[in-house]
Amino acid sequence: MIFQWIAIEHITIREAVRRLQELAITPRKSKRGVWNTSTLTNLLRNETYIGNAHYNKSTAVNPEMPLKNVKYKRVKKTSRRFKPEKDWISIPVTPIIDVNIYEKARQQLKANYELC
Repeated sequence: MIFQWIAIEHITIREAVRRLQELAITPRKSKRGVWNTSTLTNLLRNETYIGNAHYNKSTAVNPEMPLKNVKYKRVKKTSRRFKPEKDWISIPVTPIIDVNIYEKARQQLKANYELC
């Protein structure tokens, strides 16, 4: 539904957030129950929806600029860094979205970004 809105109706991410709120569709992990625009942007850029999943994309690292300077931390590596694309392991999965709709949504995201 979100891909259709962006690709076919050419709406913005904020308009998609508004529509999701009107439909009372809440995000799975949000404590406040509100969609974040970055969540939808990441969703629309995720190639898993068109059948291209990847493993080994990132690695855990120590944060360069931690929010808190705590002497003892149980988990030290709390930030993530992307690995080079040649190190990714591609996993074919069943596509959920048509490739054309995915590409149109990506183009609309780019067009919306350029308008800002």
